[in-house]
Amino acid sequence: MIRISTRFKYSKIMYTSEKNIQILIALMKKHGVHDIIISPGAMNHTFAASVQNDPDFRVYSCIDERSAGYMACGMAEETGKPVALSCTGATASRNYMPALTEAFYRKLPILAITSLSTRQFVGQLVGQQIDRSQQPKDIVVESVYISPVKDDKDYLVCERDINKALLALTFHGGGPVHIDLGTTFGKINAQQLPDVRIIRRYTNIDSLPQIPHGRIAVMMGVHSFINTELEKAIDDFCSTYDAIVLTPNPRSYTGKYAVNPGLLFSQLGYSGPLNRMDLCIHIGEVNTDAVGFVIKPKNVWRVSCDGQVKDRYDKLSAIFQMTEIEFFRHYAKSNINQNIQLQEFEEADTQIRKKIPELPFSNGWIAQRIAPIIPENAKLHLGILNSVRAFDYAKPQHKLLTFANIGGFGIDGCISSMVGASIKSPKTEFFGIFGDLVFFYDMNVFGNRHIGKNLHIIVVNNDGGQQFRNFDHPASKLGMESEPYIVGAGHYGPKSQTLIKNYVENLGIKYLSASNKKDFEDILPEFMENGQSVVLEAFTNKDEENEAFVLLRNLIPANTGLTTSLKGAILNHMSDENVGKLKKFLKRS
Repeated sequence: MIRISTRFKYSKIMYTSEKNIQILIALMKKHGVHDIIISPGAMNHTFAASVQNDPDFRVYSCIDERSAGYMACGMAEETGKPVALSCTGATASRNYMPALTEAFYRKLPILAITSLSTRQFVGQLVGQQIDRSQQPKDIVVESVYISPVKDDKDYLVCERDINKALLALTFHGGGPVHIDLGTTFGKINAQQLPDVRIIRRYTNIDSLPQIPHGRIAVMMGVHSFINTELEKAIDDFCSTYDAIVLTPNPRSYTGKYAVNPGLLFSQLGYSGPLNRMDLCIHIGEVNTDAVGFVIKPKNVWRVSCDGQVKDRYDKLSAIFQMTEIEFFRHYAKSNINQNIQLQEFEEADTQIRKKIPELPFSNGWIAQRIAPIIPENAKLHLGILNSVRAFDYAKPQHKLLTFANIGGFGIDGCISSMVGASIKSPKTEFFGIFGDLVFFYDMNVFGNRHIGKNLHIIVVNNDGGQQFRNFDHPASKLGMESEPYIVGAGHYGPKSQTLIKNYVENLGIKYLSASNKKDFEDILPEFMENGQSVVLEAFTNKDEENEAFVLLRNLIPANTGLTTSLKGAILNHMSDENVGKLKKFLKRS
């Protein structure tokens, strides 16, 4: 413990009841911020009362914030360690600016904590509530607002953002950091601080932590091309620790340990253990778990050269600012060969696929039918949400690479991205599955004169955004009321038999269509043929689309039967009509 002698004596240590301030104090301790210079004021009085008696801090007082800021510069320079500042609202916080400017250009680790009630009072003629939401670019390297904590989600955001701020004190050479700290003037009655989660950052020159015992998985977000060198490093790591690589669509890793978690982990009745890993190593960027499947890691390590705090699963404990090859090679051992977890997953996946019933003609059925026959040397592009979900439930050939615009997760440009890729690889066959709204949003690209003869595109036309009709979407509760403005139905000559046909044929692209499974099977060989770009329009029914989705999500029954799968958020967001349909579908399956 750190102790400092003072002429003021106090009987015991007490903390504010405000959770956000408790979290800040606890994380300051864990990140090694022990020196604090406090300037008196109303807004920061609960923070001051909470730290002034704590023996883990050396607390100093300075009336003038300008002097306090420069004192902090001197302390940080002398010790090489971070120093915190605390002041009230109003112009007191402005007086830190000269010293923070000095600290910025000298990369000194100064933590400026400015207090306010909450930002809802800024600009509302409330005294001392000035706007600190934007900072001059050369006074701090990071600025965060920490609002009072009202619920568990607020707690996680508070914990993450304070970690982010404290890590910034030393990130890329370090520098001053600003925390705008909300207060509700809580009582000073807490006897201890919460057990907070610290996030640590490691580089390739640090001593790296040991891999914990237990179930290990690599979560692959959207990722650029993975070369053979990185694939081998990942395979060696998985072999060493009996790990698997979760590769939902879009998929760029096709190594030995790749598994698609989409179908198994989307089951309403599935509760582990394969999705409850002890350590999840997160690489790549945005994940398609937004469309349904669930993982529940106890601990997450993020590996990325950017070194940034990106806490997708609210369990981040370590960031490895290095290349993925450096990370996996550091931990892998070449003389170990384990694949028990891989075998467990493949067995579970095989068993659940045997339960897939006959699906109605839908995006889900099309994915199940076409995924296994797309050649491994082809490439597959998918529309977001319904199409990418449908193929997460399907099982393509192992080496097939898949792509989708899930960086921004918008429907614009999905087909244009596919066309761009096909132009650069004219000898590769490109397959694409998109909804009708995606097609019409991006239809102008079909008039581009650079389009080649290597496109195979399926347009699933169900007249609107099927995502909003699906049984587990909040908009489905509205039933037909959601159709005109939420689903966006009724545009583009709804399910016209000639609109897309005339358009693509006039541009020299072959057109096929199917309204049922027999039609689809009849024209499938022609669709798969090489040598000419083709658009296949599949006309599906919105209710059958939903039925297929329900069936694919309920292959594993809930522990207590049918009613469990209908409880909670899912039941609350379904119309009475859809609840009845769901019960009927599940009984049928």
